[in-house]
Amino acid sequence: MARGDHIYVPTKVPFINHHGIDCGGNLVIEYSKNGRIDLVSKQAFTQGRDITIKHYSDAECLPPEFVVIRAYSRLGETEYSLLCNNCEHFASWCKTGNHFSEQVPQWMDKVWCQAPDIRPIVPATNYTSYSY
Repeated sequence: MARGDHIYVPTKVPFINHHGIDCGGNLVIEYSKNGRIDLVSKQAFTQGRDITIKHYSDAECLPPEFVVIRAYSRLGETEYSLLCNNCEHFASWCKTGNHFSEQVPQWMDKVWCQAPDIRPIVPATNYTSYSY
């Protein structure tokens, strides 16, 4: 595992994972249970569960330091939406510049949510907050 990796752990809900960005130094940025993007310890992120690294091709990935900068740029955001702006959307945007979630069916992500492919670094407001 390395700084700038998109990581995830299984949740209590079958087939659903919780995603975040490894920031190095035992720190992870995640969409927390309170619906806010927070900097937490790796132990708080995993809660004893095994970490998996989400692998991308080199062509898809932004440089690791840029990934971490993007993650830090959204600290404190409270725009969580289970379907349109969840922890996987956040982590994939940080890592690749593309705002997507494989856990949300593609048609719902693109049509129902009308989510842009690239989110601005400065977050928008007024998303529905939802705790996972």
